[in-house]
Amino acid sequence: MMKTPRLAGLLALVKTEKDNENAETYDYDALTPSLMDEKDAQHYVNALNFACHQPDIKNIAVTGPYGAGKSSVLLTWSKRREKDLKIMTVSLADFDMIQATTETEYRAAEPSAKTEKKARQQEKSIEYSILQQILYKARKSELPYSRIERIADVTPSQTRKMAMGLLATVGFSLSGLIFLFPDYFRNKLSLSTAFSEFILNIPSVVRIVFLPGCAFFITFYLVLSKLHRMGIFDRRVSIDKIDLSKGATISTRPSDPSLLNVFIDEIVYFFERQKYNVVIFEDLDRHNDGAIFIKLREINQIINNSRPETHPVRFIYALRDDIFNSPESRTKFFDFVMPVIPVMDSQNATDHFSKKFRKDEFNVAGFEQCVARLAIFIPDMRVLNSIANEFRLYRNLVNNGENIIRLLSLIAYKNLCSRDYHLIDTKQGILYGVINSHISEGFISIVEDRIKTEMKSLNLEISEINEEHETNKHDIVRNILQIYISDKTKKHFIFSNQNGELFNLDNIINDENLLFAMLKSHGLYVRAVNFGTNIANIDSSEANEMLDKYKERCKLLSSISDGKLSVLEKRAEHLRQQRRKLQVSSLGTLIERMGSEGFRDWVSENLNIDCGPDNSEGYTASQFDFIYSLLRWEYLSTDYMSYRSIFIPGNLSSSDNEFILAVSAGRDYSITTAMPLERTANVIKKLNELGLLHQDNAWHARVLLHLLQHESEGERNQLMKVISLQLEEGEETRLERLKEQIFSFWDAADAIRYVELMACGCEETGLFLNRLLQMNNTQVASRLLVIFFCSSEMHWNYETTDMKYMATKIFSEHGDIPDMVPDGYAELFTANLRRADLALPLIGDCKSAQGGELIARIAELKLWTYSKGNLVNMVRILSNYSDVVYEQFLKKPLHTIESFNISQLNYVALENINDFIDDFFISSEEYEKVTSILNNPGLSFYKLDDLSRKMTFLISDISKIKKRSGETFSFNSTVLERSIYEMLFENNRIEPTWANVNYLVNLSDDLSPWFAIWFDRNYDKIIDIPTAFSSFEVFRRLMYKIYQSKALTSDSPRRKILSSIQLTILSLPDGLTIDEAALLVEYGKLAPTAYVYQQLYQAFHTERENIYPLLADLVLQRPGLLENEPDLILINDGEFDYTLAKLLLTRKTMPASILLSTLNWLWSYDSKLFDGPVFIASSMLPQLAPRLTDEKTLRAILVQCLKAGDVSHDALFSVVALLSDPASKAFISDLNYKSMDLTEDEWELAQLLESVGFIQSLKQENRDGRFRFVPYNSPVFRRE
Repeated sequence: MMKTPRLAGLLALVKTEKDNENAETYDYDALTPSLMDEKDAQHYVNALNFACHQPDIKNIAVTGPYGAGKSSVLLTWSKRREKDLKIMTVSLADFDMIQATTETEYRAAEPSAKTEKKARQQEKSIEYSILQQILYKARKSELPYSRIERIADVTPSQTRKMAMGLLATVGFSLSGLIFLFPDYFRNKLSLSTAFSEFILNIPSVVRIVFLPGCAFFITFYLVLSKLHRMGIFDRRVSIDKIDLSKGATISTRPSDPSLLNVFIDEIVYFFERQKYNVVIFEDLDRHNDGAIFIKLREINQIINNSRPETHPVRFIYALRDDIFNSPESRTKFFDFVMPVIPVMDSQNATDHFSKKFRKDEFNVAGFEQCVARLAIFIPDMRVLNSIANEFRLYRNLVNNGENIIRLLSLIAYKNLCSRDYHLIDTKQGILYGVINSHISEGFISIVEDRIKTEMKSLNLEISEINEEHETNKHDIVRNILQIYISDKTKKHFIFSNQNGELFNLDNIINDENLLFAMLKSHGLYVRAVNFGTNIANIDSSEANEMLDKYKERCKLLSSISDGKLSVLEKRAEHLRQQRRKLQVSSLGTLIERMGSEGFRDWVSENLNIDCGPDNSEGYTASQFDFIYSLLRWEYLSTDYMSYRSIFIPGNLSSSDNEFILAVSAGRDYSITTAMPLERTANVIKKLNELGLLHQDNAWHARVLLHLLQHESEGERNQLMKVISLQLEEGEETRLERLKEQIFSFWDAADAIRYVELMACGCEETGLFLNRLLQMNNTQVASRLLVIFFCSSEMHWNYETTDMKYMATKIFSEHGDIPDMVPDGYAELFTANLRRADLALPLIGDCKSAQGGELIARIAELKLWTYSKGNLVNMVRILSNYSDVVYEQFLKKPLHTIESFNISQLNYVALENINDFIDDFFISSEEYEKVTSILNNPGLSFYKLDDLSRKMTFLISDISKIKKRSGETFSFNSTVLERSIYEMLFENNRIEPTWANVNYLVNLSDDLSPWFAIWFDRNYDKIIDIPTAFSSFEVFRRLMYKIYQSKALTSDSPRRKILSSIQLTILSLPDGLTIDEAALLVEYGKLAPTAYVYQQLYQAFHTERENIYPLLADLVLQRPGLLENEPDLILINDGEFDYTLAKLLLTRKTMPASILLSTLNWLWSYDSKLFDGPVFIASSMLPQLAPRLTDEKTLRAILVQCLKAGDVSHDALFSVVALLSDPASKAFISDLNYKSMDLTEDEWELAQLLESVGFIQSLKQENRDGRFRFVPYNSPVFRRE
């Protein structure tokens, strides 16, 4: 309901009785000139004061364009003028008036005579106006001798003065008569005789001459003065009639001179009587009459000629700059020219205009831009103030609180294009014609024709390109020339020209230049090869035609390769979309597409309104541009009439009208759809009349429901048009509003029916899904898609997966899809999902009872996509959000799923076993299911790898794990082929039992190195090895798969194997390292035979440092081998092996008998061996010495031991005592000193004995070989 209008600013405001209440202020501005700020006006005031105090300056020009503020400058100067200046103002404005003619009439050019007469008449009118304004400036009483009568108001003082004058005149005349005839008046007046006697007693000269003369003189003076003021004695101009009210004069003279010339004496008289010395002429230039300036200058000259030079009268002319054609004329005419800088121009118009509006109005979106745009077209400050005043008034009266942008635009249009505004009432004018044409859908033809023309051209070009079936230039040449020579006839025919040149078809096809040369040559023929005759003539026009055709087809061919075809097709599709949008485009969009020139052409063609150079026909170029801009910016639209009047309820209720106003004002959708409607059918009809039904803010829930529920053809067409708009690309927010603000107020059946119309075919369904996919509000998109799947008439394209992809993408955004399904539509929803082969990609929380039931149905029908979150929510929903069940699910996921008795639920989990393991099983405690999981054929090796690495399970019986292999990644991301056992080994997921070892070792698979690594980790945990295990085959495999593996980190696993097996092998296994062989020898698993000895030596003879202990250990296990095969043991490669011999002969475990036999064998083999380092332990010398029968051997061994230096004196004594030679006896003699001859060998022995302290003071007594020493048992032997 509209509020009662407030006539703010129209009536005088009455002051409230309460003194403390603030006075009401007005929001309006006067259109009159205003006083300027002192700072801004100072320069102008100084300039004018200067001009008015120069005696030779009498004609002053104040110049500037219309609206520059000339009047304000002069007003400010007048208020601040100096005291010696008295100013009067003459305003001679002429305004553009529109004649009462229809818009389609054109005034013919008037005859020249009539034009001249009209010009003279206008000139007289101007002169009369000047005369009238000057003379009427003074009162009648101030110009008593003016010949121009005027109506004057007689004041009481004037009446008294006239009465006094008349009384004086009558009194003085009667007095004169009484002095002359006293007796006569005494008798007539019945006076006493004393009266006449008194007068008669006056001297005769005084009574008859002086006193009557004075009385009559005064009487005549008063009478003549009055007659003179009445103009009785002024007969210089003969005027029969002066009609001041019309400015018309009728003269009896033959010529009709200028009024100013006729009344020049009146003007001079006026300035003589009045004190005015400055006359301001305003707006005189609007008449475009230069003659009037000449006359005014002449009058100024005449006036000043009758005045003193020191007190001239100055004329100030306020006029525009271009009133004179040349600067010389202007400076010659005026004595002083002062320009006025415009207060408002295109640069600051916006600032001035913006000051007219309140701050809260600028808070309206787009209002500031609107003000800036409109300001461009406002010519001057007066128009600006007028627009602001009317806006304030209209807003208070007509449209308070509505779209102030359109209201302001309408007011600006009313002021700047007033004629077009008032022609609306007669259903004429530009605005009315454009709006009416747009509503009737005839306005779009010009834009649509352009699109059709371009589409026709594009389709033709695309068709030509598509019709080019050849794929290269060679085929094009072949196709063009085949009417003369084809591939079948090329052997028999050839092209030739008049110059005798021959052109073979193949050569022409392969050489484009040759083709051009042939077609451009003169006298072209087709010649038979065999006969040499020309059988066909190809004239130059045909050749040129073929050449042009070839170039054109090559161009079409290149259009495919260079992408031009794709560009053309995209452009054609863009135009098709534009054409579809064009049907529902706003008026502003259509106007903008037409362009300014197109708009003028349309107006001229359809409305018969042309734009002239001026406003003689009511329309200027600026007005055309302004109307065009208002429409293009959509500041004026089909609702413009609602801003011109006040609504009165009728077919529409007040709430209905407010809704329509809000729609037309472009109010937000959320506002318009929340408004109540009472008469929906009438609202729809009105919206349709205004062309507003297809605006999205007009799609009220009740409006669309009315269109949906009424099956008439017109209403259904309107609804389908609305639906097409809702499905426009880039307008997905309309679908959002459809769901949130329309469907929320509808029954589910109506919403489903509406969506069925939106997707009434496969193509429409694809478009519908595409728009949903593009929506930013995915929640609404999901809800609309749910409504679509609740339809009983679902259209679906089963041949492609495009729709399935889009629907899945939309459903993947939200998990509460089951809760979105309307009550009672669950079965239909799942049925449509199955028909579309669609699974819900996201399952979230479902709080409703129907949602829970629907989840169970979805799980049973396998209509969901596996994911961790989906399965978790499935379990929670199916368990009614039981925390106990959920915790059990985390520990035992498979067991919990099986407990729901939904077979397909468990099937989906196992079908997605890899993700299921990652999501749940790998972190669970369901170890009993590991074996079945590992045997699942769907389990990838990548996931098996993860499972074995991350889940802490142990396989108790590895034989139950199916043997399989596959690819997986290594640490450096390379792909490897691996078996399941390797992964279990790697992650130590096999229980360390002998049964598992026995099973694995008997597998034919190559499990290295992981089998060995696993054994290395767990060997100490294997406790169930049989006590009498002696299978050679198992031992062999253990040796190959574990014992010999380099993956073992220590010898402990090998020792475990060796300690567990009760057998000895008779030959050295292949591939053993020396350390591994040493362990076999250590644990006695290698037979100590000459054959094994030879194998060891052959296998490791290059490792000299390590082989000797190994060989020594083997021999020591059977010392008889040394006794029986000394040459095999001690002689290697024909040389004595000192190192091995020392290892063997120094071991305490070597039996003495075998040691003696070996020493004897060595002495017999080569006694020189004893010249080298000792190869027995010095500690064994006392034991061996008694059993050595050969003193030479004993002496050689003694020397070796002495050289080694580790023999005790006691041991030496016992050994030396066994020697029978005199020198040896002397060494242990008890004499103080011993002196004797020594052989070379004895001397060597003596030196060695002295070096170890066994004898002392050894020295040679003479050169003959006699030596002296202190024996070991000598009393003088110094013992420490």
